[in-house]
Amino acid sequence: MEEQFMAVCTEKHEHGGQDHPLTAWLDSRDEADQAGKEHEQKNKGHRCRIDTRQKP
Repeated sequence: MEEQFMAVCTEKHEHGGQDHPLTAWLDSRDEADQAGKEHEQKNKGHRCRIDTRQKP
């Protein structure tokens, strides 16, 4: 089965008390990772994770 990936910011205080999705579900982990890194660079102190799911 194929997987999909989503970049998510975990800085809840800055995003209304919830984890904040940075991308839609993507087929490329590299694209999701890049989006997370860009968000971290633009927003000091923010940390991102990559969520994974089975492609529907």
